[in-house]
Amino acid sequence: MKVQRIISFATLAISILTLVLVLKRPAPLAPAASPAAAAANAQSFQEKVNRLAETRVPGEGGAKFA
Repeated sequence: MKVQRIISFATLAISILTLVLVLKRPAPLAPAASPAAAAANAQSFQEKVNRLAETRVPGEGGAKFA
């Protein structure tokens, strides 16, 4: 009977620990970027996209499709 009671308490403790770990909020992967840094990254990305769009002029080079 005593072994059964120990196993029962151990199972209860493990269940509670599992529940706490599942419900715990995870830590953020990276610190939040400042608005100025986010704006600079967005502008840099937009400039790169614009450069890619400028180099693709229809009718010049590229693959020909049949």
